[in-house]
Amino acid sequence: MRELMIRFIDDGEVFNEIDETRNYYLSEAESIVEKIKVRLTNEKRVSSPKGFECWVDGKQLIISSVRFENGQSLEEQLKQTILEHKEWEEDLKNKYINKINEYASKERELMVHREFKAFVIRFDQYMGNPKNDPFPLLLRLERLKDLFDGIFVNISSGFYSELEVIMGSIKESFQIIVKQTYDELSEQDHEEYEGSWSDFLRVRVITWLGNDENFNRFKNYLIAHYESVPKSRIRAIYPRYEPFQEMQDYLFSTFAKTQSFDEAYRLSNELIQSFYEKYDDILFGGFAIKNDDMVKSLIFSPVVKNFFEVIEKRKEETLPKDSNIDKGMVDDEEELESAEEINV
Repeated sequence: MRELMIRFIDDGEVFNEIDETRNYYLSEAESIVEKIKVRLTNEKRVSSPKGFECWVDGKQLIISSVRFENGQSLEEQLKQTILEHKEWEEDLKNKYINKINEYASKERELMVHREFKAFVIRFDQYMGNPKNDPFPLLLRLERLKDLFDGIFVNISSGFYSELEVIMGSIKESFQIIVKQTYDELSEQDHEEYEGSWSDFLRVRVITWLGNDENFNRFKNYLIAHYESVPKSRIRAIYPRYEPFQEMQDYLFSTFAKTQSFDEAYRLSNELIQSFYEKYDDILFGGFAIKNDDMVKSLIFSPVVKNFFEVIEKRKEETLPKDSNIDKGMVDDEEELESAEEINV
């Protein structure tokens, strides 16, 4: 969760420089306020104060406002508001001011790196927007720096030209985490949680990402995804993959004769789904799938081979114990021989 952010309130005068949907970094918000001050001075006019919320450690700390005619910076005006808060003890005031000082110092230090600053700002615009589906993703600076460092060393062309591609990889990687968490929660009893399903899902995803080992898996997936062919390539390739075609022939001829067409159809869909799951498993391990040949060798080949063995085992388990039906007694022996010679 973000340590420190500024949210301007959607009320009062509208400023072109301010986007009320953003979760601004303090240094970023200060820069915007200074630009507005300069513009108002040049236009020789004054403006009413602009309200803003200060969030610390994921919680709304205080609501304040910035006065553009005031010579103090936004940070200084924020601290002044805290010091003048009548309901807080001095120890509590000092605690929050120290936190703001600490977080602001860390933020300015990291954002000296121009590319990193562009990365975190675009990340917030892309992932922190309240309309982000299924919910916004707000990460603290150390986490963002970890992601940035992992991606930055793998950029072969210009960083800024790749920034939108990077954001696309982040969004898709995040959606994989959300889907996996959703699938796991769907198997649980709905009485195990209170409140809305979406809030419960959000809490579980954020909790999952808060674990260092889990976050490293997310980072691995993101970096590998950035370097990999898109998952949509699977759909484009597998229908033309010969072992897959042979598996389909086997399912809907030999296998269907001893089982059923519905079971063969179900298994065919399960096989295709296994391709996508294998893709995710490889990326979570931090290994990139860079071309179609790697899709075939790392995904299709092992999955089809394993699937044939699974199907044979399932078929044997479902046959009656006193049945005389076995591989040697299938009606069409030529089809069986063809099935057993599948080249995977």
